[in-house]
Amino acid sequence: MGTVYLVGAGPGDPELITLKAWKLIQKADLIVYDSLAPAELLREAPEGCELVHVGKRAGQHSAAQEEINRILVEGGQKYGTVIRLKGGDPFVFGRGGEEVLALQAAGVPYELVPGVTSAVAVPENAGIPVTHRKMARSFHVITGHTADEDLDYSTYAALEGTLVFLMGLSALPRISAGLLSGGMAAATPAAVVSRGFSTRQRVCRAPLSEIAEKSKAEHMEAPAIIVVGSCAELDFRYRAPFCVTGSDTFFARLKRAMGGDAGMLSHLMRIRLSVRDEGKDQLRQAFSRIEEFGWVVFTSANAVTMCEEIAKEDGYDMSRLNGLKFGAIGPGTAERLESLVGHVDLVPETYTSDALGEALAKNVSGEKILIIRSNSGRQEMFAILDRAGADYEKVRLYEAEGELLTAPAEIGRAEVLVFASASGVENLFRAAEQAGVEMGDMRFVCIGDATAEALRKRGLEPEFVTYPHTAEEMARRLKGLKLGKQTSE
Repeated sequence: MGTVYLVGAGPGDPELITLKAWKLIQKADLIVYDSLAPAELLREAPEGCELVHVGKRAGQHSAAQEEINRILVEGGQKYGTVIRLKGGDPFVFGRGGEEVLALQAAGVPYELVPGVTSAVAVPENAGIPVTHRKMARSFHVITGHTADEDLDYSTYAALEGTLVFLMGLSALPRISAGLLSGGMAAATPAAVVSRGFSTRQRVCRAPLSEIAEKSKAEHMEAPAIIVVGSCAELDFRYRAPFCVTGSDTFFARLKRAMGGDAGMLSHLMRIRLSVRDEGKDQLRQAFSRIEEFGWVVFTSANAVTMCEEIAKEDGYDMSRLNGLKFGAIGPGTAERLESLVGHVDLVPETYTSDALGEALAKNVSGEKILIIRSNSGRQEMFAILDRAGADYEKVRLYEAEGELLTAPAEIGRAEVLVFASASGVENLFRAAEQAGVEMGDMRFVCIGDATAEALRKRGLEPEFVTYPHTAEEMARRLKGLKLGKQTSE
């Protein structure tokens, strides 16, 4: 017979698990985990370790508690080291007590390994302390699931400390109404922290009387934590001076390039790329008659990756591309393209679509060109090709959509906005306009002329435009930028 360890996995960041828990996972024979345990931790399990998912999340199917108890008891009787990996701490609404009772009844040895509870860590990560001298000398953790019961909220409303509700997003209207009817002031600060410690974490703040409506309007998602009390109006987050609008890949490259100054960056808006159904059809049609073309040209590394994925999905014979020439807008795209087809025949000296158009007009004669790009790229490239009488066909393969990674009001607090693409400019300004945030007096920097042109169309001038158009050059320029109120260079 072995030992069952009830292990707290922490609030979602795999680095916030305890060292003891980390070591146990690395020698586990069986791990029984829930939906809130970070997936990265499971990769630390040794080869041959059995992984059993018993996810418990509101609105989704999960194993019954009796079934989980049975798995743990039988696992303890069969294996040497069994880990019950639970989000947060095993005993903060984690039903760890029920599992302990089952193990005791079966005579299975067990050990308890505390975890960082999300009740404290998730608000803290959002800049909200659950206690603060002279504001809240206590805090109270309440399960939001009890909101389905006929509760007397006057008990909670009379408490002087901070109220923290777990798993209560769907019941937020009932919680806020109950606290108000119980005597809590309508102006009491409240906050909702959605998807804490993930790349999709968002924070919504409002008075108690408005928090349910505002949370719904801002599309807050479960899992979420609700904080009510004076501390909810505090915001202790470090505000990085450089707020970036770009893809996850670009942001990661920029962080690497910033080195020790990476803490000066925050990812304000993620640009997510998605293949267009029409673009996929266009690509398939073009590839079905690829022999018509002499050149295939890509305007981004993303276009190369998507093209490869579609070709694999279709079982396309890539040998049909042998003998073609390939062009790329810049070194990043060229590197990705070379890994796919083995060679790149044309890269313009300046990494813009205009320069690519000029290079094609100069170097390609009498051969048809297939150009694979985004739906929202600059059109000047095609005007250049038209003037040169080039024969080309374009595939608008994908869309670029913006996903704001913070509350809309946070846009106005950025000191320097960093844009990696023209689509980023359009998406962020659209979000700011919808939120009523004025951006006319803010500071901007851009990668490339196309991005700068999108900004200038709004009557605004970037402080600088990077040449070459790389994350590394952007990092170099940011490190030399003076912060505070500055005029353009």
